[in-house]
Amino acid sequence: YLYEAGANPWSARFFITSMICVGAFYCVNLALAVITHKFSLSANAEMLQQQARALAKERRRQLREQRRLERERQKELERLRALGTEPPEEAQEPQVRQDAALAEPNQGGTTPAVHSRPIIVSGKG
Repeated sequence: YLYEAGANPWSARFFITSMICVGAFYCVNLALAVITHKFSLSANAEMLQQQARALAKERRRQLREQRRLERERQKELERLRALGTEPPEEAQEPQVRQDAALAEPNQGGTTPAVHSRPIIVSGKG
């Protein structure tokens, strides 16, 4: 009972009120930190998607250009053959082969798509 007689009710009210204010401030800051983090993750994901789209577009452009050049080369070879002229050795059609090391199946028994592309070897020995 001596403790109750020496305690001031206003100090208890001040302590409780300050703890409620500090706790609320902490909770609001925590919520804002989570929202900011999620927003930054979303922004990074969107930026990565844009970069991936740009890379895919550039790769498609390169493939179209490569096909166009190959068609022009084929037409030139056909034109030279039609004239009865033997095309130069470097203009001969390249040999296409599968690299033996890459064509072997992996541990799962399947060959990955990345390694199943043909390798073009020039006509020179």
